[in-house]
Amino acid sequence: MRFSADGFLLLAFLMLLVGPLLLLVPPVLATLYLRHRSLPAGLTVPFVALVPFLLVAALFTTDNRGYGRVAGILEISGRGGEPVPDWFRLLGNAAAIAYLVCLVWLVVAAVRARRV
Repeated sequence: MRFSADGFLLLAFLMLLVGPLLLLVPPVLATLYLRHRSLPAGLTVPFVALVPFLLVAALFTTDNRGYGRVAGILEISGRGGEPVPDWFRLLGNAAAIAYLVCLVWLVVAAVRARRV
């Protein structure tokens, strides 16, 4: 979805190694727990919470392009030339922060579950 609203954030995300790594942590952990056929109880909530937070962050995070601010949800809906409301930035940033919090929670819970 971020490819639809390309800009500086997308470029920085792809060029820095941290961005793709943040997206690869959940699939790698899911693959490690695939053989168990079920997730430990402490991992279920962060795994489920990651998806909506990442989706909202991708749709509502605003970025600057040459002609102004853009947001993924406006680009996908065909209204890319319209002004981006200020609350899009707040919602997108809050969802991105919530995603990072859930990601840390997931890693900590995975480490604790491996010890048990």
